Amino acid sequence: MAKLLLLSDTHGIPPDWADERESIAWLHAGDVLDQGRPSPEMARWFKARRIPVYRVRGNHDVGKGARTLEGCGEDLSGRLTRVDEGLWLAGVGWSGKVFADLPGESEFLSAIKDLQRLFLARVGGSDRIVLLSHYPVQSSAALSRLARELRPIVVVQGHIHAAFSSKEQFEGIPVVNPGPGGATLEVDPVGGETQFCPWLPQ
Repeated sequence: MAKLLLLSDTHGIPPDWADERESIAWLHAGDVLDQGRPSPEMARWFKARRIPVYRVRGNHDVGKGARTLEGCGEDLSGRLTRVDEGLWLAGVGWSGKVFADLPGESEFLSAIKDLQRLFLARVGGSDRIVLLSHYPVQSSAALSRLARELRPIVVVQGHIHAAFSSKEQFEGIPVVNPGPGGATLEVDPVGGETQFCPWLPQ
């Protein structure tokens, strides 16, 4: 089992918990910042990590604050990377330049086309994908189509504060929202099983 540590919607405040033992990576599903304001605390948190950190941009990760995140983890928005044998991460994040609550469908299309191209070129038939998205796949026709095409073993998403620490399903695909309280996700790249454990009680 590959162990991943999950966060979303930290809004400028680093998590208290950071036990990285036996984990292969952190995944942050966006809104590292709050309304684009710089967060030296979050920048220090990223740079103190001992394992790779992968993130996607949220709608708060804009403006001057977004520039302070350069070099803080790897921005996976519109990208695909392998994190373990047979296990890939695919990311979709915010593409706007200013703060807004919800993007238009057209704002996802560039990242989605990049992911579709990379998926066909790199991912083997037996490989597994974790989809990291700031926006819920259920909220967008384009994201829903992408989830159906990639068939990830799990979607890690954020944005909906009322869903923090939750696990649900989208057409048979597990969907988790770790929130700022964080969670652990164990993934079996061979069998495709996942175990989601929020750090805070639901």
